[in-house]
Amino acid sequence: MPPDWVNEDRVPYNFQSVSTRKYRGNRLAGTPMLVATSNALNITLQEWQRPLYHAAFRIFNFFRRQSPGVREREQCLRLEAVLNGELVTENMAGERTKLRAGHYQLTREEQFLIHGKKGRDCHYFVSYYPNELIREFGMDNFKFTPGPLPMPEQMSKVIHDALHNPYDAKLHPLYYQTLLRDLFFIHLTAARVALPTTLSDEDIATVYRADALLSEDLSEHYSIEEISSRVGTNSFKLKKGFREIFKLGIFGRLLSKRMEHAKLLLESTVKPIKEIALETGYETVAGFITAFRKRYGMTPLDWREEKTGYNRESEISEDE
Repeated sequence: MPPDWVNEDRVPYNFQSVSTRKYRGNRLAGTPMLVATSNALNITLQEWQRPLYHAAFRIFNFFRRQSPGVREREQCLRLEAVLNGELVTENMAGERTKLRAGHYQLTREEQFLIHGKKGRDCHYFVSYYPNELIREFGMDNFKFTPGPLPMPEQMSKVIHDALHNPYDAKLHPLYYQTLLRDLFFIHLTAARVALPTTLSDEDIATVYRADALLSEDLSEHYSIEEISSRVGTNSFKLKKGFREIFKLGIFGRLLSKRMEHAKLLLESTVKPIKEIALETGYETVAGFITAFRKRYGMTPLDWREEKTGYNRESEISEDE
């Protein structure tokens, strides 16, 4: 079950389950989508939970200034990573923390307020680590550095994979457990690389908002002008920001995401090449094969056969 959520009058929000059949965007596969709407904000929750493992993806859309209250799980460490917008929280001592897109934190705060302003959205991913699991990791006396911390690229990729889970339902528990362990390991081992000082905090957050937009639907074909308009900046600043943070241009970054997801689909599903091509933004199979071969030195079918032992005779020959 999700944590307790109440509005400013301390009245619990009424969450309703909604269909995900036509939903396009990031989501935790295999979980219900719960939505609560008021005249102040819209909250979308997805929660995957097992006794020791719990992950969540949350979206806030604020229509006016509002400060909902949250009561989280007790005796549980949380990793909260902001993918889009900003997450402003206030604990019971009145201390505020602001996480912008591209940042994360570890926290044990159980009760807090989330402050939002009109027109401000927030998309964030949460992974939970109860004390029992921390002990299982052999880290009974684990101490953590308060955030915000810059999100390592590897952490961003793991969260992207979690929100684009291609596996059958029977594999979800093992897959999510592996990803949640990976996130904790990445936190422990990642070098603390500072974000570019030539960019303002707002510019950095804008770049990560654009990056999250690219990830939501890899089949979309945005122009740089459209992306810039969607995230509230201009093309020059956005291109400069991508180069400084990711060392890639916007379309280079998108290509990298598409190819990584294509590899995952080739290795974890039996989807035909044509379907994978469309899902990763290619209008023709030939275009997809050319791009894949240029990047990895072999065709998608060769990759699938090498990595999985897949019988290529079962694939339609014209895909090659």
